[in-house]
Amino acid sequence: MKTRRKMLKLRGVQNFFGDVRVLNGVNLNSEKDFVYTLQGGHGLGKTVLNNIISGFLNPDEGRVESKAKKINPFFVYCTFKHKI
Repeated sequence: MKTRRKMLKLRGVQNFFGDVRVLNGVNLNSEKDFVYTLQGGHGLGKTVLNNIISGFLNPDEGRVESKAKKINPFFVYCTFKHKI
């Protein structure tokens, strides 16, 4: 059996805009060769989560890792650098 390789991990990602909690402890494991989508209504944090994964925004809490390395949240190009 082929071992699945983790490509992206989110652990306890939280984000606030002022007093409004936009993301509340998001956890995600993505594996190589799979396609994932974010679905939901307006104002539920999909764009915020994409911006955190790409490094455009910093999470207020939690970690974003790629291939077991912590992604530097200050560089927008990190998704390309880490081939996410």
